[in-house]
Amino acid sequence: MTGLQERAQVIDKKIEEFDDIVYPKEKISVEVGFGSGRHILYQAQNNPDTLFIGIEIHTPSAQQLLKQIELQELDNIWVLNYDARLFLEMLPSNICSQIFVHFPVPWDKKPQRRVISSSFVEESMRVLGVDGRLELRTDSDNYFWYSLQTFFSVDKVGVEIRKNQALEVTSKYEARWLRQEKDIYDVYVKATQNSLPKEKSRDFNFDNVKYHKGLEDRLPKKALVFDGYFIHFERIYKISEYRIMVKCAFGSFDRPEHKYIFLEENSCRYFVSAPVRTKVNYEAHKQLIKEINQGVKYV
Repeated sequence: MTGLQERAQVIDKKIEEFDDIVYPKEKISVEVGFGSGRHILYQAQNNPDTLFIGIEIHTPSAQQLLKQIELQELDNIWVLNYDARLFLEMLPSNICSQIFVHFPVPWDKKPQRRVISSSFVEESMRVLGVDGRLELRTDSDNYFWYSLQTFFSVDKVGVEIRKNQALEVTSKYEARWLRQEKDIYDVYVKATQNSLPKEKSRDFNFDNVKYHKGLEDRLPKKALVFDGYFIHFERIYKISEYRIMVKCAFGSFDRPEHKYIFLEENSCRYFVSAPVRTKVNYEAHKQLIKEINQGVKYV
């Protein structure tokens, strides 16, 4: 492995690593949807004592930022391709100083896909230390008013609103909107108290679950939809008389897990690795156990 490849592994993170990771800086900030990367690069250059975690689901944008990190020899940016709404669950409480959400997609026709939601704000307040801020910047009137309503639904936060304030660095999209004389809104939501420690890591084992005769015929053939998650037993592979492999999709509708479950006469486990340890995946995991054990009485 070359030095360049080793460095790329350091800054290009996988979500599974955050289950037990060592942070190289005492101060941590998160940027959700960094786009071209201008803002996060500016912040990292001017705050070398802070680790910036950039989250972006658009692969070309992530690749562009990785190149700039290398060219500028920055050591305080990590890049992650994952759903920000689920990522915050992986962070310890009170660890962040800032969470930037600049110009998120408004999703006016699909509001359930918006980054800003009550659960996202609550998780943001948990991971932010006292006086830490969630910073929303948007050109959308609809998103601005929707976000205000969402922010005020959360207890014990401070909210500050600004309009058409210039930042030190401007994205190419913001520059275009300024030329069009569009209004730009900033909303700062401040954490006012420390949060309780993050709950202990969730158990994704299959205790007391095993193969039982006829299971492959009793598992639901269609996807099962629940409040906030789903499970789907997509395909079953018969290995031997008392062994099967089940291909499953489950968890978040926007970021589902795709895993195999290996069942034999005396055990059950994920193959090859367990799901990301988010709340929604844990709820789906418990439902998988329920469906597998449906109608079975163990002695």
